[in-house]
Amino acid sequence: MSGRALETLVGFLKLQPDLLPKGGRVLVLRAESRPELEIFSGSEVICHQTLKGDYDRLAMHGYKVAAEVPCEVDLCVFIGTKQKEENLWNFGLGVRSLARGGVFLCALPNELGAGRFERELAICSSDVISYTKNRCRVFGVRKDDKLKEEVVAGWCARGDPRLIAGTELKSRPGIFGWSKVDVGSELLVEHLPTDLAGRGADLGAGYGYLSYKALSLSMKIQELHVVEAEGLAIEMAKVNLAQFAQRCRLEFHWLDVVAGLALRNLDWVVMNPPFHAGKVVRMSLGGKFVVQASKILRPGGQLYMVGNSHLPYESTLRDHFAQVELLVEAKGFNVFRACKES
Repeated sequence: MSGRALETLVGFLKLQPDLLPKGGRVLVLRAESRPELEIFSGSEVICHQTLKGDYDRLAMHGYKVAAEVPCEVDLCVFIGTKQKEENLWNFGLGVRSLARGGVFLCALPNELGAGRFERELAICSSDVISYTKNRCRVFGVRKDDKLKEEVVAGWCARGDPRLIAGTELKSRPGIFGWSKVDVGSELLVEHLPTDLAGRGADLGAGYGYLSYKALSLSMKIQELHVVEAEGLAIEMAKVNLAQFAQRCRLEFHWLDVVAGLALRNLDWVVMNPPFHAGKVVRMSLGGKFVVQASKILRPGGQLYMVGNSHLPYESTLRDHFAQVELLVEAKGFNVFRACKES
């Protein structure tokens, strides 16, 4: 969530308290546990979140959390992003979630295209709520006779899975890097052995690209654990890897890797660790993936990973693995092979 956009939304609701459904239902799309959510304390609050870390934090702080979008809410709020497909999909989900007379509100910083997205929302209704402050914009619509349901249906369809160009794999908005194959992952695949065998894991698997390539390269893989914090990505990984289910045991884990894993004694791990937590850049995140990989490998087990060349992964690898080899440095990425002490 953009803090400034959220603050602007809260300020607007304080000016328009009639929009707060006392005793009614409020849906917060892509919610994070923030003190600003207290403004909805007089209502039944449902926090929608598919990112496991944020989901768990919301639950820990006592919020009702859902990975699926509910229906018949009186107010739905959404802090938008800069990504058009993701925003329009959430416009559709948000408006569709409303009960008759309910209100959908989006808040967005101006630098992320707030005016443009307000015009997009205005396509579905001639009566648009609008408010600007703090270099942000709050805009919304009410579910009434002025609402064009066909426009809302079109927005909802923006979230449908679709093929990634040049591949057989499917992805969807809401997944980080959803519409392409990551350059670093492609580079890692070029240096994966073709005889990976036994039990392995793909940490931070996304929609399953590395898992798909590893299984395509080797018939010796008996068990693969696909670990990913974004629930939308896990669902796509299940679709993309279904063809391998007859010859390999596939386990899908909706988990935040850095929170710890119960897996042990794996033969190998592949990963392209993130350095974003949601929309926030966290340079230490990849290092925590390295630590978790070392914990789940058996003695002598191997890690194959790629990371941006400016990130200090090598020192962390050497702290946790007996052998570390830089396989290639190219295209702004480093590919490493690391072996755990036997």
